[in-house]
Amino acid sequence: MLDVMRKHAQSWVIKGLFVIIIIVFILLYTAPGEKGTGLQVVATVDDAKITWSEYQKSYDNIMSIYRSIYKEGLSEEMLKELKIKEKALDNLIDARLLFKEAATVGFKVSDAELVDSISRYPAFQKDNAFNKELYLTVLKANRLTPGEFEEGQKRSILIGEAEGLIKEGVKVSDEEAWDTYAREKEKVNLEMIKIYPKDFMKDAKVSDEEAREFFSKNKEIFRMPASVSTEFVTMNSRDVEQTITTSEDDLRKYYEKNVDLFMKTEKDAGAKPFEEVMGQVAVLYRKDRGAEVLREKVYKFREDASKTKNLEEEAAKAKLPVTKTGFFSAGEQVAGMEMNPDFYREAFTMKAGDISQPVETPTGYLILKVVERKESRTPEYEEVKEKAVAAVNQKKAEELAFKKAEELLSGMREGRLNISKLPYKALETGLFGRGGSVPSAGFSEEMSKAAFSLSKEAPYPATPFVINNITYIMRLKERVEADKEGLKTEEASIRERLTQEKGDEILKSWLKIARTKAKIKTYEEFLQ
Repeated sequence: MLDVMRKHAQSWVIKGLFVIIIIVFILLYTAPGEKGTGLQVVATVDDAKITWSEYQKSYDNIMSIYRSIYKEGLSEEMLKELKIKEKALDNLIDARLLFKEAATVGFKVSDAELVDSISRYPAFQKDNAFNKELYLTVLKANRLTPGEFEEGQKRSILIGEAEGLIKEGVKVSDEEAWDTYAREKEKVNLEMIKIYPKDFMKDAKVSDEEAREFFSKNKEIFRMPASVSTEFVTMNSRDVEQTITTSEDDLRKYYEKNVDLFMKTEKDAGAKPFEEVMGQVAVLYRKDRGAEVLREKVYKFREDASKTKNLEEEAAKAKLPVTKTGFFSAGEQVAGMEMNPDFYREAFTMKAGDISQPVETPTGYLILKVVERKESRTPEYEEVKEKAVAAVNQKKAEELAFKKAEELLSGMREGRLNISKLPYKALETGLFGRGGSVPSAGFSEEMSKAAFSLSKEAPYPATPFVINNITYIMRLKERVEADKEGLKTEEASIRERLTQEKGDEILKSWLKIARTKAKIKTYEEFLQ
């Protein structure tokens, strides 16, 4: 949905949806809760209730934001780290506290203020002016009445006024503005060398006793994951489409039923004549009819295979080839199934002997059978001896590499060695700013912070740094300070940002104190 919004952001409906998403969210988590009577309560803030429905919608809103940011990269592990469930409830609780503060102070929203705030929304404007017809149309498209929307807008204004009162008086000094600008604009250029563990592998001897001890202390590292062996058959839509016969009568009926697919490009020009698009109609007809036939064929095959529990036998009857995968674990890819999560879900949720539901593929469908399952287990040492030895060898090599780097760095700091004259290729990063990323090395906040602490008088850090198992020694080659004249062009935006950041910190502290004073109760059993 967000992709559609990005592509069609100029549409008044899409503009309206962006506004409604924001207001509906405000309406959800600022409502006093009385309307939730009869719904499951997941938390209370003093006398205000938070219902499961509100919580779920708050959760969905946050999820949609993270999905738009991370897309397919949003894994289960990331979801746990982001603590979205906790954030969804925290947002609702914070809104209740702010709404209560607005009521305590006595803030009110006048009709004029409400009308002015609504009329300013671009989604409700036509020719840069509020349009009532457009306003009602957008609300109706989002299943909201004017009363519901306006009530939500009132609460939004009240919460904004409460936040404004809490943040009131935030100021940014000239020193703070300059320090921020200077930190963001200063750059350094480093000279550095890389020391690889692989160069110390031969010296990192490993005894059987060391490998056994490592295995004993780190058995989970060697745990063998659950794995499955499957076999499957595929049915392709193109094979079925080629068998579909057509008649002119069939094509005419399809054309009349789907005439909107054959419209002329000119505005209000109507549809293209049947005779002109007959070839195109035939292609689309075969595709759609083929899809129907294929579905029937696939589900009939699945029904027969489920009865006999013999995929190979049914495949032989249907003259379909059977693909055998051998054992694979979660995370391992099966040839041809790289981007099909449904295949892996079916494979790891079924029991041995089960026949799957039809699984869609880019070219049609597949049906799979789990031949055998192997549960996760901790292996015996002898089964993973080579891996244990390799792991200890790698660990000792990394330690030797770091020790060598420490020796070299000590010599450089004492003036006995020169980084440019060592038997290692010296690299130059080029000028770069703060942020954690070090060119030619990778991301390391610790290394980046150390780089900007270096000076002409003290060009070497106290210790080497390790990124992705590679040890780095660095030396400051050049430092470019921020230009005070340049601050003039960016000072306003920097002050605005710092004011917002400081205000947010004050609000965060206020909410923390407000939580200790309020009677907050959560019902964790309903938040799972």
